[in-house]
Amino acid sequence: MVCFARNIRRLIVPYAIDEVQSHHLNVLASGKVKQLVLNEKRAVLVIEKQAPETCAPTSIIALDANERSLDGVSLSPCEVPITVPFSEVSIVQHRHFVRRRKMTRKKQRDRRVGRELLSKEGKREHARVSQRLHVVSKGLVKAA
Repeated sequence: MVCFARNIRRLIVPYAIDEVQSHHLNVLASGKVKQLVLNEKRAVLVIEKQAPETCAPTSIIALDANERSLDGVSLSPCEVPITVPFSEVSIVQHRHFVRRRKMTRKKQRDRRVGRELLSKEGKREHARVSQRLHVVSKGLVKAA
């Protein structure tokens, strides 16, 4: 049961040590409690912490995404032109474009089945394009 001690102006919340994990104790110790909201089902603590120090940038990079490549310039101590080709993305997009058109023609009489198949095809295309762009961006970060 939660009770308010008027003489010391504190809210006393009994808890078992087993219920409080070390992470929660570290969070409570690292900041200042700004607000406490009590409901029938939960207690919400708002904790204020200092913002972490910002790091100073060491270089600047400018990028331009084209249809089949990612071009850019790194402005670190010397200018380094960057070109990352990703022609597979346009090939995948064209392949799925053709497949969607073919499915549309085959299933034009059954809208429900057509919609379901086209939805699956769109999700497949999105996943494949996302994966290829992820590989490109990962390689770009590794190079920088």
